[in-house]
Amino acid sequence: MEGRGAEEGVEAAGKKEGWTASEARLLIEAQKASGLTVVEFARRHGFIPQRLHRWKGKLRQQERETTGPARALKSFVPVRLVTPRGVGGGTLEVVARGGHGIRVGVDFDAGHLRRVLAALEASC
Repeated sequence: MEGRGAEEGVEAAGKKEGWTASEARLLIEAQKASGLTVVEFARRHGFIPQRLHRWKGKLRQQERETTGPARALKSFVPVRLVTPRGVGGGTLEVVARGGHGIRVGVDFDAGHLRRVLAALEASC
């Protein structure tokens, strides 16, 4: 926010009856940069201080909803874990690119698994 254009933008937004979120952000940033209290800034620009306080709260709430823990909770998808019949809890299933699957125990030998996967890939 530099120069006369920014000051005019603040003046115009302050005098409007209703603010958009971007206008409120402009005024909040201008108030912070001015070094004035909210009351002093509001009086200077012709609106009541509560209006700026309400917008600060509203924008803070929107920020929490879109970036905070509430946003993270909205992005989770329910998952149901199942154990296939005949498969114990200590197994890992590896599916090769060709679609062949191998189940190995937790104590499998990585070298053997690589050779078996290579053979499967070669046969596809």
